[in-house]
Amino acid sequence: MKPLKIAVLAGPLIAVPPQKYGGTERIVYNLVEGLHKNGHDVTLFSTGDSKVNCKLQYLFKEELWKGGVMTKTQNELIHERLNHYYHFFEMIRKEKFDIVHSHEGLIPLFFADMVKLPIPFLTTIHWSFQGYAYDHSDLPILYQFKKYPFISLSLNQRKTGPELNFAANVYNGVSVSSEYTGYYSEADESYMAFVGRIDNEKGIFEAVQVAHLLKKKLIVAAKYDSNRMDQFEKFKSYVDNKYVVFLGEVGEQQKLEIIAKAKLLLMPVNYEDTCPLVPLESLGCGTPTVTFAYGALPEQISDGQTGYVVNSSKDNIRGDWHFKTLGIDGLLEAVLAIYSMSQTEYLTMRNECRKQYEQKFSVDVMVKNYENVYEQNLINLKK
Repeated sequence: MKPLKIAVLAGPLIAVPPQKYGGTERIVYNLVEGLHKNGHDVTLFSTGDSKVNCKLQYLFKEELWKGGVMTKTQNELIHERLNHYYHFFEMIRKEKFDIVHSHEGLIPLFFADMVKLPIPFLTTIHWSFQGYAYDHSDLPILYQFKKYPFISLSLNQRKTGPELNFAANVYNGVSVSSEYTGYYSEADESYMAFVGRIDNEKGIFEAVQVAHLLKKKLIVAAKYDSNRMDQFEKFKSYVDNKYVVFLGEVGEQQKLEIIAKAKLLLMPVNYEDTCPLVPLESLGCGTPTVTFAYGALPEQISDGQTGYVVNSSKDNIRGDWHFKTLGIDGLLEAVLAIYSMSQTEYLTMRNECRKQYEQKFSVDVMVKNYENVYEQNLINLKK
């Protein structure tokens, strides 16, 4: 396709790329870097401490969520975000872009509607409509913007908002060098990995129970939310440095090393996670995943090929998976199956993980899919 002039909107909370926590910002980074590499004229509107190779515009010199600590009150944050969006739209009114791509959800749609942009305004929905931090209150408002194209991150994500104008489904793409596939060794001490956030939503309590019941080591590399200390205190009661080892939040390279050296990733999520990055990184490392059948996980993990998917309960049957046992017992059965594999069977599964990562979840694949979306929306504009 011919090179396009593309404006990409990220938020003011976390710089691009994030130093640690920040899944959306990592995807934005992967996207703008990939588009820039492919010859497009990309301008990212983020924060001044972002580090990208494309053009960068910003209002705030530094991320507002500095070092994982919010530096603003709630009211100040609302004002700062509105100011951030206002300056972004001032930029795109002054310059001639072919496409505007927002990763910031609801509020920029109001600005787009008032400005009456003559070019496509796309929104990738990075959030889940379910979970402790979410409800469905924004759906009726989103339905007012049906004329604008939305991009889902998984087919499951669409089920909660079926009336939205979904122009495409584009899975997240992560960057994992092939060198990580060589990190695993049968000679090293075997362990399972849990990476992400200390929260019931992410399945941390099922994961630590599996570790203790099977007497197998689980390394937990995860952040915790200061607003949900009850979750963290409950988790600490399982940490014994024998079966459950807690490392806290780690950097990108250490995270990939932990996943790559693990026997498996144990991620029994308990909510409709839209398109989590850790299972994709695990695929890239060649590490199988054991998970519950929530959210995008059944779209990411091929049951029996790149890990195992388990139904969480009899009231929540999501598919006819390899193991029919439910809940914790199903997780136990799936984990034991991987530990019981012959070396040939296990290495075949690891190779399949990397293969599916390269086919569906690499940065190059994601960027190509977004280029196709841009091209189609420009064609639709001319009709």
